[in-house]
Amino acid sequence: MFSDEKNGSYVDPLKHKSPSEKPVKTKEMDQFIAKTILLSNRMLAEQQLASLQN
Repeated sequence: MFSDEKNGSYVDPLKHKSPSEKPVKTKEMDQFIAKTILLSNRMLAEQQLASLQN
């Protein structure tokens, strides 16, 4: 269960305002996406190999 507290009181998550941050740089986002694809493919290959061994 998710709950959000501020100073010991529960906060309505629909009314909570998060501070803004600088956007992620395009190059960094591209690197993140490339790494995510690589790791996802590796996990998929491991799952496929495991299913063949069972």
